Amino acid sequence: MFGVRGRLILTSAALVAVLVGALAWGGTVQSRRLIEEGALRLERRTHDSLRRAASAMLESLAETSRLALLQSDYATIQETFKNLARTDKLVLQLTLVGKKKGVVLADTRAPEVGKTYDAPAWTKAHAKALTLSREIETKGTPLATVRLAYSKAPLLADLARSKEMKRGEVRRALSTTLLIGVVALLIGIALTILQGVRITRPMGGSQSACCRI
Repeated sequence: MFGVRGRLILTSAALVAVLVGALAWGGTVQSRRLIEEGALRLERRTHDSLRRAASAMLESLAETSRLALLQSDYATIQETFKNLARTDKLVLQLTLVGKKKGVVLADTRAPEVGKTYDAPAWTKAHAKALTLSREIETKGTPLATVRLAYSKAPLLADLARSKEMKRGEVRRALSTTLLIGVVALLIGIALTILQGVRITRPMGGSQSACCRI
């Protein structure tokens, strides 16, 4: 069906198409990997930032609570907890649990004060939050434990933005790669056809000469 020239051109064009397709696929995979690594770094930075802020807050609260506990001034601790939750919207709950009887001595949720601390229920209520705890002691004697549930809203917002950016970047990278691939393929096919014509032209001439003889 195809002469030597046609078969040579088709074979060369197919090889060019396979090569360009492989390069396009590799470029897309590489772009996706780089985008995902950038998104992961952003997530880690946001998470670390939240943890540092929550840890610093907890350290300060632990010291304030220790001084108040030594004076049995639970009202001051309760007021401090309430004010902190009011000014920092990321604070979901603060709980101060006495060591001796496990009673809630102070809590941002006032009805919890005086109740026996329910660790499983507290943990379940804040399963999606960043939770930290800090032991409070004086001269080696444990007094209480302060627990903090901190919202991951900034982290979740960053993750949502990161996912949207990742989808957009992947689409752009794929479109660019495909465009470059198509252009390269067309150029390659054109060059293949020209080269095929140049190579097979002498063959055609030789066949004609043989026929004349």
